[in-house]
Amino acid sequence: MTVEQARTQLVAVLKLIQEESGLPPVEITEKTCPVVDVIGFDSKMWPVSMGMLADELGIDIPLDMNIYFSPDGKRKLTINEIAARLVNMAPKEGVA
Repeated sequence: MTVEQARTQLVAVLKLIQEESGLPPVEITEKTCPVVDVIGFDSKMWPVSMGMLADELGIDIPLDMNIYFSPDGKRKLTINEIAARLVNMAPKEGVA
């Protein structure tokens, strides 16, 4: 999986959540910070979106991980930073 593939799927999931929740759409770019910039995207939505991403990307996201924050939990991440984390969670090519 590439960063572009992860970013595309992440944006698609965020837009779907906005739409399904009846929230006003916001433009989502690679510099968007979902926790700050996406209206209504809060702690109730984070686990839902992570489950959707795990299914769509075929990866395991640990239950105790919040991909929207830095590993130390102190900094909110951008779309590009989150996509890079997702790529790092993907199985490596040729590894069973």
